[in-house]
Amino acid sequence: MSALFNSSEPLWLWVVFACIVVAALLVDFVLLRQKGSHVVEAREAAMWSVIWVVVSLLFNALLWWAVRDTTGSTTTATEKAIHFLTGYLLEKALAVDNVFVWLILFSYFSIPANLQRRVLIYGVLGAI
Repeated sequence: MSALFNSSEPLWLWVVFACIVVAALLVDFVLLRQKGSHVVEAREAAMWSVIWVVVSLLFNALLWWAVRDTTGSTTTATEKAIHFLTGYLLEKALAVDNVFVWLILFSYFSIPANLQRRVLIYGVLGAI
C-alpha cells in the first residue's frame, strides 16, 4: 500500500481511476439493467466497445499529463502512459479470448441469448 503513495502518480489520479471503475460498474449493473434482458446486436456491442476504449485512452492522456505535471519529466510521463496502454491492450486481448470461452459455455449449457448478460453479470460479481 505504501508503494501506491510513493508513486509518481498523484493521489487524485487514483481517485479518478476508482471513480471511473465504479461508474463503469454502475452503467453496466444499473443503467443497462433498465433496458432488460435483450439480445445485444453487433452495432450496440461495437458502440459500447468504442465508448470504453475512448474512456481508457482519455484516462491514459490524463495519466500522462498528471505524471508530467507531478515529476516535470515527459520521459517519465511517457513511460507510465506506455505501461498503462500496454496493460490495457494485454487485458483487452485476454478479454477477447474470454469471449470464445463464454460462447463455448453458453452453447454447452444452452443458455438463451436474452439471459447471457445476466449470467455474465453474476460472473463479474463473483470475480469481484
